[in-house]
Amino acid sequence: MKKTLSFLLAACLCISFTTGCAAVQVRDRSYLQALELSNPENPTVSLHDFIQSGEVTTGEGASTELALRSAAVPLGKELFLGHLELVAYSAPYFTKELASLMDTYRLSPACKVLGLPADTSLKETDTSALVEQLRKQEQNGTLPETNLFTVLRELSAPAGTALLPIPSSEGFSLAILSEDQALGTLSKETALGLCWLRGDNLPQQVETAQAPFSISSAFSRLHAVSDGDRAEITISVYLRGEGDFQQAANTIESQCQSAIEETVIQLKSDVFDWHACLQSQCHRFTETYAWEEILERTAFRVTVVPLDPF
Repeated sequence: MKKTLSFLLAACLCISFTTGCAAVQVRDRSYLQALELSNPENPTVSLHDFIQSGEVTTGEGASTELALRSAAVPLGKELFLGHLELVAYSAPYFTKELASLMDTYRLSPACKVLGLPADTSLKETDTSALVEQLRKQEQNGTLPETNLFTVLRELSAPAGTALLPIPSSEGFSLAILSEDQALGTLSKETALGLCWLRGDNLPQQVETAQAPFSISSAFSRLHAVSDGDRAEITISVYLRGEGDFQQAANTIESQCQSAIEETVIQLKSDVFDWHACLQSQCHRFTETYAWEEILERTAFRVTVVPLDPF
């Protein structure tokens, strides 16, 4: 019995000491909300927390890791990036650092990644509000959903490209990047088309020449076929709502065709998983031809299908 009591007392003491250590760790950490990267030649970081509007500290060094260490010095605390909501940068160079940042600092896959126009900074920006604005535009279905996970997944595909939102006068627009350069920006029509092609967050209504078509239910599917020499991918949009269905269908088809033209044809990219669709459904075709030939040998078709009423 005495041995049991002694063991329990020792266990309680261990728990109390452990709890105390954990409390110290929390107190000694600075929990960061956003990270801005700039100046690839001598990496500079600007850090934002969840309390203050605008940056709380900056640092620079020979690498991003050293710049982060430098930024921690004025705070006198350990930097914690596990709750980070935003990584932003204007230099495409930093795209290749995203994977190592995620692994080293355990960033959430849901962390937003934002491209910045040249010569702009988030120094005085309320980055928490900025992230909420981005999420709101995604929720409204006017901008495709993107985050650290989608960016890294797209970069790992054969095209080696990724879709990135950038601040604009109308909220946010879109750009396509490779690991070392910005390939181009996309039109508003293409942004809407990519919402349909990606199928993650669809628009709530379709603006037509007359009255808006109000959507009650919708989803998208990609289907691929191949004769061994060429392939065709059909994007089927299934739609139910109130308004002129044919006008809505024509608008959606136009938006999707614009997205295909700008992303696939002009920028040679894949930002709606069409190569993965080919690989899954026409595996021999993707094994036979290299990426450049797949681009030339693949055609796309868009169709909008009415869903049966309830």
